[in-house]
Amino acid sequence: MDSRQACATSKMDVRNARRTFRKIGLFFFLFSALALEMQLFFGAFLQTFFPSLLTEAEGVFVFIIIIPLYVISFPAAFLLLNTLPATKPISATLRVGHFFRFLFMCYPIAFLGGLIGQFVQFIATRWGSFLHIDLTLSLTGLTLNDLLSGSPFFLNVLVICIMAPLFEEFLFRKFLIDRIKKYGDKVAIITSGLFFGLFHGNFSQFFFATMLGMLFAYIYCKTGRIRYSIALHMIINTTSTIVSTIVLHYQTLHSRDNVSLSDNYSFLSFIALYAILGLAAIITGSVFLIKYLRRFIYDEGTTPIPRGKAFYVVWLNIGTILFMLSCVFMFASSVL
Repeated sequence: MDSRQACATSKMDVRNARRTFRKIGLFFFLFSALALEMQLFFGAFLQTFFPSLLTEAEGVFVFIIIIPLYVISFPAAFLLLNTLPATKPISATLRVGHFFRFLFMCYPIAFLGGLIGQFVQFIATRWGSFLHIDLTLSLTGLTLNDLLSGSPFFLNVLVICIMAPLFEEFLFRKFLIDRIKKYGDKVAIITSGLFFGLFHGNFSQFFFATMLGMLFAYIYCKTGRIRYSIALHMIINTTSTIVSTIVLHYQTLHSRDNVSLSDNYSFLSFIALYAILGLAAIITGSVFLIKYLRRFIYDEGTTPIPRGKAFYVVWLNIGTILFMLSCVFMFASSVL
């Protein structure tokens, strides 16, 4: 093949890849728009006919989260992505020791990403307050803490610890990566992580969700088995849910001046144990990251994007731009 043919083939590959990412970006834009529209629809419907449900955590969980997201929007996204050709993933087993190594890696990533996210969210919120902009998109007035403290524990577990990991891992790892892995592991991992972070729609969660999403994507690229990232996702969400539930329960008792000496002792003991175990997990995970991160191996893919063209192909197309704009809207609503 002479240089002209090679150049023509390269341009064709770039056009085809860009067309694929334009469709993927458009599908994720439609997914996020549908989720928001369904939440607004059910919010308006309940506000008109059953306003009391919008002040109850159980009603918000069912009608503003479960039905709009997991019954309607996620299945629609699966159907849209399923119209694109997929690459059959490799199938490899992750050893138990390697699984726990990756699990420990999650904790320093989540801790660092959470710190960065909280700092950026604080700055962004201050900036929004300085501009005196009032943009209230909340349908219910209930915060995440209100939902966690006001809902039955089994409902928190169902939504946060089971449904969210299952649906999110299938969409952002399996369905997405199976359609872009041919362009190389690095492209697939970065795209999966950033799309996952953007989907969360706020600075508090963006950074740790993006970094954890990249780690989960790497595991899926290397094993081709979604069960490993689902399991890790479930463990992380379950840990945070249990801790949040206990802390919020104590805060509720404290606000009612209904805290006994034994309650204080039990709570402080739990916090001390959690801090010790958390610090140990963060240190252990940091050691693993330092030792093994540089050993990660990335496949170039069967149709690699030419060097220097990845950003243009993945992000500078109308579909991805629309998806990012919809996410910017959600980010703005979280701080203004």
